[in-house]
Amino acid sequence: MEISTLLVPVVGGYIALFITNATRYYIVRQTGYPQFFFSVLAGAILLFLSRLITNSFSGDYPQIECWWSQMAPMAYSGTLAITLVLGIVAPLITNVVVGWFIDKDALVIAAANRHGNMFDSILESALGTNSFVQLNTQGRKVYIGIPQRVTAPLGNSTEITIMPFVSGFLDGTSRAGLADKGDISVG
Repeated sequence: MEISTLLVPVVGGYIALFITNATRYYIVRQTGYPQFFFSVLAGAILLFLSRLITNSFSGDYPQIECWWSQMAPMAYSGTLAITLVLGIVAPLITNVVVGWFIDKDALVIAAANRHGNMFDSILESALGTNSFVQLNTQGRKVYIGIPQRVTAPLGNSTEITIMPFVSGFLDGTSRAGLADKGDISVG
């Protein structure tokens, strides 16, 4: 197996860690070596499982082996392809099976509390209870509303959709909220 083909299991491992509810907040918050190390570790497990699958079925289906060797004539390409497929399918199955026993929203909130930041935890909690949140921007603009959707964080940012209830500006001298100042515009 060429050294460059070993990156395929690393990519499969990263995909698996990103899709799994329990690790999706943790893996995207890591930078550099820790992220690569965990991706390599997950990829090695996926590579081992895919090698077991290809060895257990080798010789049983000669038509598939012939077709695959014509389609991708590189050595171990079947193992690498199964590694990528496992990197996508295994976390989805894990999420579904764990979801039978534990509520997905509870898992996401727990993962945000464990590996995210306080902002993620507050948003996930408010999303689950339909609670109001107040967001202050750097330009002193304030939004008060109910979160409608919170996407998985990519890197160090989280994308949210908020149904605004109240918005306005803070004054230049105070960092008080809109409810404290009375300077509120509805709409």
